[in-house]
Amino acid sequence: MSVDITVYGGAREIGGNQILLRDRDTSVFLDFGYRFSISNQYFFSDFLKLRDSNGLNDYFEMGAIPAIPEIYRADYLRHDGYAGPVRPVNAVLISHAHMDHTGQLNLLNERTPFYASDITIEVMRRMEEASNQVHNIRDGERFRYYTNRNGGRSRIEKNRSGEREKWEHPLSARAGKINDMEIEMLRVDHSLPGAAAYIIHTSAGTIAYTGDLRFHGKHPEYTRNFVKKAASEDIDLLITEGTRVARKQGLKKEGERKKDGLYDNTTPDDFETEGDIEAGVTDYISEIKNGMVIVNFPERDIDRLMSFYRAAVDSDRILAVSPQQAMIMSGLYEKELLRREKDIANPLKDEHLRIFVKRAGYGEICNRDGSATDTWQTDYNSVGFRDFIAEHSDRIVCWKDLRSEPGKYILSLNNYQITELIDLRPPEGSLYIKSSTEPFDDEMELDWEKMTRWLDRFNLLKGMKTAHVSGHASRDEIKDMVETIGPKMVMPVHTTDDGLETFKKWFDNVVAMIYGNRYEMR
Repeated sequence: MSVDITVYGGAREIGGNQILLRDRDTSVFLDFGYRFSISNQYFFSDFLKLRDSNGLNDYFEMGAIPAIPEIYRADYLRHDGYAGPVRPVNAVLISHAHMDHTGQLNLLNERTPFYASDITIEVMRRMEEASNQVHNIRDGERFRYYTNRNGGRSRIEKNRSGEREKWEHPLSARAGKINDMEIEMLRVDHSLPGAAAYIIHTSAGTIAYTGDLRFHGKHPEYTRNFVKKAASEDIDLLITEGTRVARKQGLKKEGERKKDGLYDNTTPDDFETEGDIEAGVTDYISEIKNGMVIVNFPERDIDRLMSFYRAAVDSDRILAVSPQQAMIMSGLYEKELLRREKDIANPLKDEHLRIFVKRAGYGEICNRDGSATDTWQTDYNSVGFRDFIAEHSDRIVCWKDLRSEPGKYILSLNNYQITELIDLRPPEGSLYIKSSTEPFDDEMELDWEKMTRWLDRFNLLKGMKTAHVSGHASRDEIKDMVETIGPKMVMPVHTTDDGLETFKKWFDNVVAMIYGNRYEMR
């Protein structure tokens, strides 16, 4: 017997994992993510994108997804004039809910089952409810038509409620047996909750897939348990992430940080664990008396959010989070998915949490007299999003609340919300904490330079603090993990060419994949 492994995304690139396993009549993808490497090379996020109007053809042409028409959704294939067989893959094993692992799921055939941890499923569902865009597990037909009164053809885009008709992929938190494969899902620690690794028993041997993992988060025991379990198996092939293996410390190679420019005053390597972050930001905030505290961290990073929540409690402030963050938190809290570990708080009840709603649409979030109005509900296109805000309007704060009492709040504000500074007007003595990854490619460098100009304009740059640790295992930790597991073969993914060369220096059993090449495991 043999099993074919083909890497369509994640080979010699960071993220975008799309790894296809074929075992006799069973086909399974390990993740099906958005390839940011393609986007960064060819597209501008706001103005130049792949065209949905061309069905799947743009995606195939640019290598954004595998050119295997039979696995994709029926409406796209019909639009493209495809008349061949339709054969959905038997499953997608989702490691975690970051876009570089889930971002193209919505293109797969609507009968394709998705498997993920219960926490990942809840995060994905809440993100979909909070979005006015097609995301990754729920969608509706894109190309439905009817004959209009003039005898021509018109496209049906929305139903009577104003939303697109939606179907949902089958979802399960228990993979078990998928035809010829036995699947074990094991929780690991990463920069958002619910991340999982997989051990897959096939007809040709056993495969372990790490997804993304780390050993320095709030729950390193999850990752250690996975390594222990994999080491107890006879692993024939280890498919492992290698995000940081070419980096000696921090998120960039030593000596690569700019020695001049606006952001020379930050040091990304002061913190080694998530626990260090919590202690560090608490100290930073304790020094601010009457100024506003603004923090920037990844929206789905619940560990980081809870670090700032605990800092808010210790400093007797209120952490104001985005509606998207509040929806994720409330879902995880209601279903008790993290409550047992005290890793979540309730944004709908907790005195140290509020929901910050930014200006949108007509901008009538706050009237000139400071009162909230009902008109802001029409500013948001997602019905689920609007309903959540309307139901919990007593928990909402806006720019006027923070501007009138800046010393009362810690505000979560990401890059896309930075224009809120125009209304917020942080007073002298305010603090900005950057708690997200340092720029590691040219596009991120340019984006961060724009951000620093905003911060400089509103007098937040000079005293800015940086507090971040990576969501990925370090160079030495990856090496130790591979040595401990002792696989017959190692296939690095989610790493660069330099990372691949590092693996080759360490081990003599490395499978060096390139896009679309097939590896046969016997």
